[in-house]
Amino acid sequence: MQFDYVAKYSYSHYDLLLYSLGSLMVFKAFGGRFRSVLPSSLVHPGAFARVSLPAPGQLYASDAIREKLTKLGRKYGCHTCGTKRSPLFIGDHIPPNKLVKPGQKQRFFPQCTNCSKDQGISLSVNSKKLPIKTHGTTLRLYHLWLPLPAYLMWLRSDTDSQC
Repeated sequence: MQFDYVAKYSYSHYDLLLYSLGSLMVFKAFGGRFRSVLPSSLVHPGAFARVSLPAPGQLYASDAIREKLTKLGRKYGCHTCGTKRSPLFIGDHIPPNKLVKPGQKQRFFPQCTNCSKDQGISLSVNSKKLPIKTHGTTLRLYHLWLPLPAYLMWLRSDTDSQC
């Protein structure tokens, strides 16, 4: 009697492999990238980095580049948090001006104003904050894969118990 629960929710290695591979296929089919699951660094290209523009040294982005960055940001999202809803996207120097080494090339990545503020705070002299940012609230279509294996296992166990 006490083992009914264990028997009801026991799965073979084959089932677990099948559900795991299936969910990964759904993740990739909807455009998911394994890198986008991890937290973003505020000093390196973020988890949502897809495109960038060359940066002319430590200078700020020109009006034309800012316009391109806003279009890229609305299409691909902030390279740090993934949001596409920011009214303005800033040209984020990567590596940041404060950390660039002599002769090192920089690129502009689209960054929302909130992440830009967080980056400024984390790079300030007195900051103890770690330069990473989590983005669990930025949902994408490929996040549908997350509950898929559990749902399929529950569905199968429910139909097996009715037999």
